[in-house]
Amino acid sequence: MAKNDPQGFYAALNVSPGASRQEIRLAYEMLKQARKSGNRRVDVGRIEAAYGVLGDQQRRRQYDGGRARSRKRSGPTWLHSIPLLLGLMVIFLGLLWVAFAPRIRGHLVSFDVGDELYWRSTHKALGAVVEVETRHEFAEGVQSPAYRVQPTSGAEPMWLPARDLNASCIVRD
Repeated sequence: MAKNDPQGFYAALNVSPGASRQEIRLAYEMLKQARKSGNRRVDVGRIEAAYGVLGDQQRRRQYDGGRARSRKRSGPTWLHSIPLLLGLMVIFLGLLWVAFAPRIRGHLVSFDVGDELYWRSTHKALGAVVEVETRHEFAEGVQSPAYRVQPTSGAEPMWLPARDLNASCIVRD
């Protein structure tokens, strides 16, 4: 629709877009007469503007062309939503990563047999990885990924949960 009249000139004259020139003129005259007889609800400026455009064939064609173009462009399509949806998906995945990454990383095996492990905080040697199991059974029937580590002190090898070692140990080259 025209920018200067969001309500539409056809609505102002109370006629259909397919109305003839005579119907437009008759509607204009009736509204003008209603205003003269005391009907204060009739907006004279609006009906004058509507008749000025719709009463002239060339201006009416331009107005109708503008209405058709604005109808084609109006209203969002699904293409307009793609950037918003992608942004929301990235935020959602980021929140999932923040919430579950420590748990996920704790269950992943990140050291190999033969790696020398060092404490992350002090950089002191812990020992060497002797064996890796993805489902080691600990006390009370708890199963989780685990490493069998041979301590540098020469003590017996022990099974340690992957979750704990991945968070507190590093491999130095």
